[in-house]
Amino acid sequence: MNPRLVFWIDLVTALGASALLWAMLSPKAEAAELILHGPSHHFDSQAGYNNQNFGLGYAFDNNIVVGAYDNSIRRTSVYAGYVLRLTEHVGILAGVATGYEKMPVQPAALLIFTAPITGHWLLHFNVAPVKGGFINLSLGYRR
Repeated sequence: MNPRLVFWIDLVTALGASALLWAMLSPKAEAAELILHGPSHHFDSQAGYNNQNFGLGYAFDNNIVVGAYDNSIRRTSVYAGYVLRLTEHVGILAGVATGYEKMPVQPAALLIFTAPITGHWLLHFNVAPVKGGFINLSLGYRR
């Protein structure tokens, strides 16, 4: 792999890990949430995408998210983004992710529907209209 490409991937990974560490240790973080990424359903069933997209994420200040997951082409992706809240239960995530074929770091966007389960637990339905689209489920624990 190209050394410059490796450098940029490592840099994005380090920045994401640093943001995650800061978020977990920061006493000022509001509405912090630990996110467990779960299975997906890709609507283009002929493409052979991986539907087991497990990983971990962290949201802090109710808008900034960072994390990592096993992506649709069976690689590890690291991501960071900002969630624009449209309502209490609907938001749009805009950010970047690594681990895909076209670019080492590429833009990412999701529509997020959040359903409270009980107490501190939340269920997120993450929807993306790329390559036929997919739905991903995530479980969140908000402190």
